[in-house]
Amino acid sequence: MTTPEQDRPQLDAYGSPLFAYQGDGTVRWNDGTSRALAFEAGQFPNGKIIVVGRYNEVDHSMWFGGGGQSPEPDEFHGVTSEGWTLRSVGSFSSTNYLPRMRGTGSFDAFRLRQLDCDRVAGAAAIAEYRFGLVNFHFHGIRPATVERSGSTHYLRGLPIPLRADSATVDAMIVPVEDSDALHRRMITDKSCTVLAELIVPAMPGLELKDLTGAVGNLCTVLSVMRGTKVQWIYRNDWGSGIIRTTHRAGITKAYSPLAPLDSGYESLAASAQFIIDGLAAMESSSILKQDPAVVDAYLDAKVEHDFLETRASKIALAIEKLKHAFLQSGAIPVEEFIADDNAFKKLVPSIVEASLQALQAGGISIEKARLIAAHTKIYGLNRTGFRGVLKGLCKSSGLAVPSSEIELFIKCRDYLVHTGRFYYQSAIDEDRSKVPPAATAFDEFCFMISFLDRLFLKLFGYSGPYFDWRDFPDEDKRRDLA
Repeated sequence: MTTPEQDRPQLDAYGSPLFAYQGDGTVRWNDGTSRALAFEAGQFPNGKIIVVGRYNEVDHSMWFGGGGQSPEPDEFHGVTSEGWTLRSVGSFSSTNYLPRMRGTGSFDAFRLRQLDCDRVAGAAAIAEYRFGLVNFHFHGIRPATVERSGSTHYLRGLPIPLRADSATVDAMIVPVEDSDALHRRMITDKSCTVLAELIVPAMPGLELKDLTGAVGNLCTVLSVMRGTKVQWIYRNDWGSGIIRTTHRAGITKAYSPLAPLDSGYESLAASAQFIIDGLAAMESSSILKQDPAVVDAYLDAKVEHDFLETRASKIALAIEKLKHAFLQSGAIPVEEFIADDNAFKKLVPSIVEASLQALQAGGISIEKARLIAAHTKIYGLNRTGFRGVLKGLCKSSGLAVPSSEIELFIKCRDYLVHTGRFYYQSAIDEDRSKVPPAATAFDEFCFMISFLDRLFLKLFGYSGPYFDWRDFPDEDKRRDLA
């Protein structure tokens, strides 16, 4: 007799999956061995892909889910109870077997990078591609009709002029079923889930590699706009129904509420304009081309699952990554080095020697003088200071910032980097008199978020109304970014 615990799907031990499959499959290792597996497979709202199951032949070394074999397996193939074909793509690894099992057996569990599910045999015609977008909540501006599970849904979508290689495709973002309820849950428990789908019509000559690259760029633009990481984790190839599903374990992040352009009705026009400007900037900006990961560092500073000082320190890290990308991009009125680097290197020994003589003449011991006038310190004198780079970055992006804000941001950044504490908390009297700090630690954090928001909005080509986090909690107020 089975217990209720034994009757529960094994995937439930890992959460509530977006997609779930079950059937019979095979796990293969690179030494040529393979084992038949009665499996369950699924993808979860955070993108995670799990295959879990029981081997048909008992291996006594693996009773009660005693772990995977060594080395890691190479591939997984399976056929579901509906006759759909599953296969892993790329690397995957063993993970802990979590279900509670009362019977003996040989169990295993794996995490996959990608899982493909072919539902229709043969070369079925694909009419459109549907990408599941994590964390993107919006209000539509154009009517859209979508077929789902044998029924027709009449929605309002957000049109997207998506550029894939040399072609421009008229795509549309539409909400998933129960999008508003899912959004309320997500913002309550600070999780992540698919809230929308991007529908892209299939076109002759449209390569999937170009399309997925274009969708990745769109996700970056949507992420900056909403202040939270937007990512696609599955793609349904759609004909008269779902022909194929590609599950991708993309890196997702928990929802963050710190949006410069939110999903409210008052931001509809601004959001539509930002997407157009942002997609153009992804193609034209030398800084964003140099290192698109600067956006991830910026977004990670907004995630709420950390202490406020740690989150502020991530802002300091984000500006360092942005500074480096700026200096390496070539789009600079500022050089990384003040004088020619090779020429200055030749002068370093003589500068060190002269410095040592001057320090000793002033009564400083030779041991301390050598520490003060070390070669690395002298060499560092030729690097452009953070202030100069930050001003150049603002100028290059078209952001007009009062000098008082630049000086305050520099102080906030310096104290976080060198003391690990807010400027508000640890500023010395001399600095306070020259650059007054914010009123509270939270005000300082909001100021730094505001500074970085404005910088990234301008990097993505945006001018217009936005929410400035210095105005929190007055969430109805809008400032204009010129």
